[in-house]
Amino acid sequence: SRIDTAFTVIIHSLGSAMATFTAQNYGANKLDRIRKGLFHTSIIAYIYCIAVAILFFVFGRHFASLFLKEASLSTIDLSYTYLMVNSSFYILLATLVISRATLQGMSNNFAPTLAGIIELIMRFFAAMFFSKVAGFTGLCFACPLAWLGSLFPLVIYLVIAFKDKFAQKTTPPP
Repeated sequence: SRIDTAFTVIIHSLGSAMATFTAQNYGANKLDRIRKGLFHTSIIAYIYCIAVAILFFVFGRHFASLFLKEASLSTIDLSYTYLMVNSSFYILLATLVISRATLQGMSNNFAPTLAGIIELIMRFFAAMFFSKVAGFTGLCFACPLAWLGSLFPLVIYLVIAFKDKFAQKTTPPP
């Protein structure tokens, strides 16, 4: 959806900024700054996600009608359903994008790649299963479920990365 893309570009921009910020501070071995940056970027993203979700709940049909010229009411209702479901889970998307970018900034490409594969597989199976169970509304849940599934390896690797790097940083030299 063009509406969805227009509003999630901010989330992806925060992820890009976090990747650069992380890479610079990782190279300088300033891990505390990375943790603070991750925290503050997440807070900004979450506030934005909540605001967009509220905006879509209140004005979603109006946004849909702007992009769907001469569309029937049922088409606008389907678009509204899609916006409501997806925007309700933008916090998951923001966590996914920011976590992935942080790991990439720390030169960890395995976890983001694994998360991408999991996201693709989950999206496929969620679409296949939920479309049979709940029709179009079920299809709308394919992306949020994929975001949730792909978060697991990212969060695990992020915790491990911070734990290992902080352990190395606090270990006294021989």
